[in-house]
Amino acid sequence: MLDYTKRFWNPNGTFMHDKLKKWKRAPCRVSFGITPRWGNLERYAKLARNLPPDTLVRLGWEFNGPWNYYSVDPARIAQHWRGVVDVMRAERDDLLFEWTFASDALDPRPYWPGEECVDVIGMDIYNVKGWWQHLRHPYGPVLHVTLAEQYDKPMSFPEWGLVAVEKGGHGDNPRFIRQMANWVKKHRKRVLYHAYFEFHCCMSDHRLKTSPRSAAAFKQAFGKRS
Repeated sequence: MLDYTKRFWNPNGTFMHDKLKKWKRAPCRVSFGITPRWGNLERYAKLARNLPPDTLVRLGWEFNGPWNYYSVDPARIAQHWRGVVDVMRAERDDLLFEWTFASDALDPRPYWPGEECVDVIGMDIYNVKGWWQHLRHPYGPVLHVTLAEQYDKPMSFPEWGLVAVEKGGHGDNPRFIRQMANWVKKHRKRVLYHAYFEFHCCMSDHRLKTSPRSAAAFKQAFGKRS
């Protein structure tokens, strides 16, 4: 097991170890995404007061994706992140903050806000290319592991899934499911959680419900209760 007490702390000086364990073992884990809004930070203080206990806050997820307006200014998003974390922690000491970049997009490192205000390093990844292409990409899964080890933080995969062929992906692809499962298991001592994106949106139909071969591979890899 990781020694989370090495670098996980909050403003009160207590270590984050118990918070991470509590979140992971909770019957209903809450991950809440926040889109950055510049200006008055008071809105975040109000939000903090109204979130469920032990919420994992994903601020500006996929900040390095060119499809997000806030990707154009890494220094600004890093500064904003620090301000938001300070404001929200002043209201609550049970919140966790997850820094989630998109695989195979822009270099996420210029967006880094500082290890004192990041509790979990996440990465979203979708099957828009072959698994080995993901591994060879300089800003993909290998960098995810490197950053987690460098800062001694747990990893997460808040979103991962298939992409339809007509949207540029590989469709029903059990091989990607198995490769992703192997990657999660390979790094299981550092992975806090992973969440398959079982959703149909304008970008694509990511659901295993409509990809039977991949659904079978997922159940085989992660168990019948998955």
